[in-house]
Amino acid sequence: MTMIRKTFLFIFVISTAWTQISTAQQSKIRPEVWQKIQKEGAVQVIVRLKVPWTMERMLSPEEKKSQRDAIAAAQQALTTELVGTQYKVLHQYQSIPTIVLEAGSDALSKLDRSSRVREVRAATIETLEGRTIPN
Repeated sequence: MTMIRKTFLFIFVISTAWTQISTAQQSKIRPEVWQKIQKEGAVQVIVRLKVPWTMERMLSPEEKKSQRDAIAAAQQALTTELVGTQYKVLHQYQSIPTIVLEAGSDALSKLDRSSRVREVRAATIETLEGRTIPN
């Protein structure tokens, strides 16, 4: 094998490994969610969506309606993506880009790959009552 081929092969192997490492590190699913689903088979999760968001008190009535429409559209698009997986919608927020689901491992895998999802974390009493839902 020539030196040039060896160099290209080395670069290819390193870049492939780096891509796999980077992808693993960029999981949108928090580790405790994966751990919980392995024990329980399904888990209640809070899914933060990639929707531009501003606190409603800072918006005009028209902007507020537009933001709420965008949130509803993102929630609908996400549930359409999840068709064929084990999931159930538990709550859809109107004013924040968040949806609460009960999800199986197949749904979690789709959530992790979805371009619409920012983050997935385990639902707790505190998060469901709105005390720790991130902005």
